[in-house]
Amino acid sequence: MLAGCQQAEEIVNPSEELTMAIEASIEDQMESRYVSSDNTPNNLSFATNESVGVFVNERPAVKWTYKGNSWEPETTVYWPDKSEKGHDFYAFYPYAAVTSKENVPMPSLANQKGTIECLSACDFLIATTQESYGTDGVVSFTGEKHCFKHVSALIAITIKGESDLSTSTINYISFGGSNIASGTTYSFETNKTSIVENKTSDLMKSDNLNYTMTGTDKVFYFIVNSG
Repeated sequence: MLAGCQQAEEIVNPSEELTMAIEASIEDQMESRYVSSDNTPNNLSFATNESVGVFVNERPAVKWTYKGNSWEPETTVYWPDKSEKGHDFYAFYPYAAVTSKENVPMPSLANQKGTIECLSACDFLIATTQESYGTDGVVSFTGEKHCFKHVSALIAITIKGESDLSTSTINYISFGGSNIASGTTYSFETNKTSIVENKTSDLMKSDNLNYTMTGTDKVFYFIVNSG
């Protein structure tokens, strides 16, 4: 009886010790993902309540939400094991409910208004890494190789507040090109994007801007499919 009781005290559920956590940063190249009102770049970082999806090996993606100083999963995530063999991690922003890392939906590029506030809704970022549990169970999407990187392209249009444009009103801005704004998915298997509906002639138009120039330059920002 005493031996059995002692043994029961020593047995623990391994999964309870292998809770997973993540940390993440964004590659510092596209300075205008977050830009202040005077068009100077702020630090590239995730904002509170933004969410990413993370695949672990072949599991469906789990939603992780940034809470200001840490990331919280929608459901508790456990490491498969504590061995030194690394596991594959694939992360994407923004989060979308998806079970396959071969067909991750990218955000719609419609209804952009050229403002900084619109960028986060259209931006798409990915990150990958291979890690083992280590000492703390933290998966790190940071550093030059493993931080989040932009997949889509950014266009910045500067309208000079000079001459006859100094008091003009900007009603719309449009872009034309092959699949410039078509629906797109991303594959972690091929590291490439795929067009959902192929269009040889595609038009992305930002309507009803109604922006009146005031004699100073105005910058409009848009995200389009790269390439």
